[in-house]
Amino acid sequence: MRVNSLNIEELKQIEHSAKDIRKWIKILGEEEPKNINEIILIKYIKHQRTGVVEKEVNDMGYRVGNRKYIHKDIQDIILNGDEVREELKICAKNIYHFNKGKISWNKVSESAKSFLNNMSLT
Repeated sequence: MRVNSLNIEELKQIEHSAKDIRKWIKILGEEEPKNINEIILIKYIKHQRTGVVEKEVNDMGYRVGNRKYIHKDIQDIILNGDEVREELKICAKNIYHFNKGKISWNKVSESAKSFLNNMSLT
């Protein structure tokens, strides 16, 4: 999609998608974590940088066995997190894949819309 070929309706749709995604990130980022894996996912959703999450988690005193968390530990939790709520896992994984260029903006937007629609049904 080229910016100079977008019409006003397409730009409005992109703006609406961005609002949905920001709302999704805000809601999930404010949830109370139940364990270290959820702490890591929530921090990743907020900061969207594994290095920042790694530093914060280590500064909080959390350890893997007797060593500090490293980038690979954070990445593994984002991609394969156990004992975490599904919506946190989906959000963090989509953001991670989008930042790595593996999925499109539309995929992230669809996930955000689905989450927000499910929230309004409950």
